[in-house]
Amino acid sequence: GGLIHQLLQQERRVSVCIVTNGDYDSTDFSKGQTRLRESLAGLSVLGLSSEAVYFFGYADTGMAPEESFLTRLYFSDDAVQNFPSGCTCHTYGLPEKPDFHSQFFQERGSYCKASLQQDLRELLAWIQPDTVLTTHKADRHGDHEALYYFVKDALQNLAPSARPRLFVGL
Repeated sequence: GGLIHQLLQQERRVSVCIVTNGDYDSTDFSKGQTRLRESLAGLSVLGLSSEAVYFFGYADTGMAPEESFLTRLYFSDDAVQNFPSGCTCHTYGLPEKPDFHSQFFQERGSYCKASLQQDLRELLAWIQPDTVLTTHKADRHGDHEALYYFVKDALQNLAPSARPRLFVGL
């Protein structure tokens, strides 16, 4: 949070992408949507407008890699295999702020590897960042570790001239 606030004070362009909804062990959208609203409120305190926040809307899971939703997606041999959570099998956001896939493609994204890869690719093309900050590959939370690999792969697929700097370990 301190880094976001500092960058905004320097009038730098900042975007935040929230990949999972925080809906671990839920059977409906209420917990995830509460977490998304809490994230928007916290980022607002730092000075970030909701227009600079992107919800990818994927499921949240436990810390262990064997329980991790994003780990299952990343290591799936079938890029279009859908991995349903306790409450849905598609991306979701808020009624007042839909998930990125719904905004960009006018339909919710499937909970599969190909959808997450597509969302990352399109968001990077849309915002064209010069720097990306993400979680570290040694993060003990399985979703965080897998996110590192998804982000790294997405950046590697960009042309070298369009590739932002990558910082990890947040």
